[in-house]
Amino acid sequence: MAYTKTITAIDTNVDLTAGYSYQDFQTTAPLIQTVQGNGQPGGITNPIDRKAVLLSFYGRGIFTIANKYIVSASIRRDGSSRFYNGTRDNVWGNFPGVSLAWKINEENFLKDTSINTLKLRAGWGKTGNQELGDNNYYPAFANYSPSVQGAEYQFGSQYYYMLRPDIYNPLLTWETTSTKNVGLDYGFAKNRIFGSIDIYQKKAEDLLVDATIAAGDLSNHNILNAGDMDTKGIEGSITFVPVKTENTNWEVSFNATHYNSKVTNLVQGADDSFNLPVGNITGGVGNTIQAHVVGYNPYSFRVYQQVYGDNGKPLDGVYVDRNGDGLINSSDLYYYKSSQPDVTLGFNTKVAYRNWDASLSARAVLGNYLYNNAASNSSLQSAATNNYLQNIYYTAADYRFNTPQYFSDIFVENASFLRLDNVNLGYNFKNIFSSGSALRVYAMAQNVFVITDYTGVDPEVFGGIDNGYYQSPRVYSLGLNFNF
Repeated sequence: MAYTKTITAIDTNVDLTAGYSYQDFQTTAPLIQTVQGNGQPGGITNPIDRKAVLLSFYGRGIFTIANKYIVSASIRRDGSSRFYNGTRDNVWGNFPGVSLAWKINEENFLKDTSINTLKLRAGWGKTGNQELGDNNYYPAFANYSPSVQGAEYQFGSQYYYMLRPDIYNPLLTWETTSTKNVGLDYGFAKNRIFGSIDIYQKKAEDLLVDATIAAGDLSNHNILNAGDMDTKGIEGSITFVPVKTENTNWEVSFNATHYNSKVTNLVQGADDSFNLPVGNITGGVGNTIQAHVVGYNPYSFRVYQQVYGDNGKPLDGVYVDRNGDGLINSSDLYYYKSSQPDVTLGFNTKVAYRNWDASLSARAVLGNYLYNNAASNSSLQSAATNNYLQNIYYTAADYRFNTPQYFSDIFVENASFLRLDNVNLGYNFKNIFSSGSALRVYAMAQNVFVITDYTGVDPEVFGGIDNGYYQSPRVYSLGLNFNF
């Protein structure tokens, strides 16, 4: 529902919006065969239905006064079945927001200047998160799921899949993020130069994390409202139009983002004496290579400090005794780097000359790190396993570790990169079929090249752990666009 009105007496435009949203996520999966009392198969039982519902009520009001001052306020009330624990105490969350803007360029003292756009913005708002993955329909409520391979129940000489209880957390509630920001939009020289600058701070509370928990429960991990995180950042963009004539138009844009996130609180500790292990790796059983810990970036790598010989080569299984107790054990693990970049840069340009047009876009991510799990799984032992030839990572010959050294910081690699994402060239045939019709023929290349020192296949891996990621393909295409 929407309502707009201009109140001439106070020179104000009013824009009101209200709505309701209902989202139903449902999965139906057939269950396994059961056995009747006489030992004969009983056929397929009723399928298992899993369902999650998200309800939302929302409203927003925008008030524009004298085309100079803009006041906006909004409110959302969201309810998620994922937080139902037998009561509705944690199901609902309220998420308000308010923003102010001042179009300074509309003031009389800037009317006759070269400033075309100058708008100051400020805002505060709260958002909620209830995403827990596709399989977490009932994380706060007691329920049963089919057992998996290796967890069957034996009747005689046969093994059968059964229903088993799932772990749950009845205290689970919404993850909330409060954001404060101040921004400036600008444009000069008939908007031949324009862009924006934003400074922001985000405080996330009751972070939803699938975390390792103490042994003795139904599982060794559970969904928790694990703690709080603080993020401060700045981002900006600028666009130039160096050439703008009747036949030629050239536009160049840059953007840059820097932010720093720190864990500020955890469920069981307010300092670095406690951590939540995350980041499962292949190799061993239940090994993790990352952790959330107060005072550090989220998903910081938790590793041993590698010792090197006089020849610069790493020593097999030799690590720094960081606490000086004469032993090398888990007390010597330290927090080293994270997948969080120092800065993200973007560049794109496009040029049009008569009927020709061309464009390209590129990105650079600097200061981010990856754990090369493909390399850590290769050792001299790998070449002699199972009596057949297999591919191993080059580091097996270079580092000469006899057995995998999963927790050496040598496998935490700088994954900074520059990627040319897209190059496009096209030609427009005008009035080709009839007056007003057009045909555009274009050639495009995607993922043209990547420049990086990372030794893995691709430096752009979500989550910070490279488990043998399949590299992004390079795509070449030709296309036609018709307009009648």
